[in-house]
Amino acid sequence: MSVTKLLSESYRPTFTWDQLVSSPCMAGKPLPALPPHRRLDMPCHILHAGVGCRRNFSAQFLKAYRAALGVYTSLQLVQLLAFRRKHLVQAPVATLSRMANVVTRSSLFLTMYSVGAWGTHCFGHSVLRVHQRWVLALAGAIGGSSIIIEPPSRRPELAL
Repeated sequence: MSVTKLLSESYRPTFTWDQLVSSPCMAGKPLPALPPHRRLDMPCHILHAGVGCRRNFSAQFLKAYRAALGVYTSLQLVQLLAFRRKHLVQAPVATLSRMANVVTRSSLFLTMYSVGAWGTHCFGHSVLRVHQRWVLALAGAIGGSSIIIEPPSRRPELAL
């Protein structure tokens, strides 16, 4: 079975194209007349059904940041206890301060990577009313540019 066929059978939307373009996510503005095979259906109805893009962006930012804090805090604690115990005993305030800085910076990177890409996509479709493939490329570029938040020494490993 092909992937396209599998996806088309597993996801059957319960809405019509007309309902989608008149939803709060689309701000009620009509889309350009595109033939069905050329439409790039935006995922706003999947990502945040019934909620506007701007309100969803704020909620997703907070949710993603909390999740990233949990991930990076646990990683840094394991690294600290396994490999840097000596530093922790000798200079606990400086070591914990550095760890807090690393956790905050890495969490912000991961949050902006995911939320920046989806936010750009929603902004392009619902605010700018542009429904073209380059919006997807721009969303990826903006999400990827969040790597600037991380220090240069970590960028190569994140690029992998």
